[in-house]
Amino acid sequence: MTMLAEWTYPVEAGKIAEFARAVGASVLDRVPPTFAMAVGAEAVERLLTSILPLDRKRAVHGEQAFDYHAPIRAGMTLRCRADLVSDVVKPVRAGGEMRVVTVGITHRDAASGAVVLGETMTIIEKAATPPHPNSPPQRGREVPGEPGQSPASVTFGPITRTDLVRYAGASGDFNPLHHDPDYARAAGLPDVMAHGMYSAGLVGAQVERWLGVGCMTRYAVRFRAPVWVGDRLLLMCDRTEAGDLTLTLRRGDGIVLSATAHLATKDR
Repeated sequence: MTMLAEWTYPVEAGKIAEFARAVGASVLDRVPPTFAMAVGAEAVERLLTSILPLDRKRAVHGEQAFDYHAPIRAGMTLRCRADLVSDVVKPVRAGGEMRVVTVGITHRDAASGAVVLGETMTIIEKAATPPHPNSPPQRGREVPGEPGQSPASVTFGPITRTDLVRYAGASGDFNPLHHDPDYARAAGLPDVMAHGMYSAGLVGAQVERWLGVGCMTRYAVRFRAPVWVGDRLLLMCDRTEAGDLTLTLRRGDGIVLSATAHLATKDR
C-alpha cells in the first residue's frame, strides 16, 4: 500500500461531547462509534481535493468500515496514517467511466503505539454524465404513519438543515453538497443531501443505546441512496445466527443505508 498522509489528533472532551450531540449519542468520555470521521476530517479533505484528487461534485461515499481494537478516550493523542488500498477506473454501462478509491486509515495511541482503531473508506467518483433535463432527481417517500418503536426498530427525523449544520461543525466535513443549495443543484441534485456518515452515526449511536457503549468490535456500512432534508427514516435491526446485527435504514420502501455490526464477546 502507498502512504498518503500522516497526522496527529488530540482527543478533547469538548469535541467528544459536540460529536455525540450531533449523532444522538450519550455524552461520555469514550467516543461514539463513528468519531473517527472528526479525527480524519481535515486529512480526508486534503486527500480528496489535493492528493488523489477527486471531483467533489461527482464523488460520493460508497462504503465505510470501522474495526475497534481499544477504547478511544478524552486526553488521548492519536497518531494516524492513511494508505491507498486501491484506485480503480471502471467503465459504466451508460457510458463514461467511474473511479473507485479505497483508503485505509490506522489510528494508534501516540503514547503506547498500540492500534486502537482501523477504518476503511471507499469513495466513488461517478461518471461525468449530466442528468437528463426532463428527469429530475427522485426523492424517496417518507416512512408512512408512526411505526411503533421496539428494541428492533426506531425512527429518526424529519432530518433538518440544522441537523446537517450541527454534524458539519462536529465532524469538520464542510463539503458544500451538504450545506450549499446552489452548489448542490449545480451538481444535479434537488437540494443539499445529508452526510452519509451522519446517517451512519445515527445508526451506530442507536446500536450502543440498545446494547451498551463499546458493544461492537466492527461496524461496516454501505450507502445505498441519498438522505434529504425533511426525510423520516426507519431503522430495522435483526440478529444473525452468529449473534451479530444486520441493520437497514429505510425511507419508505427504499433502503438508504445497510450495515453490519459484529458484537464484542467480552468486556473490552
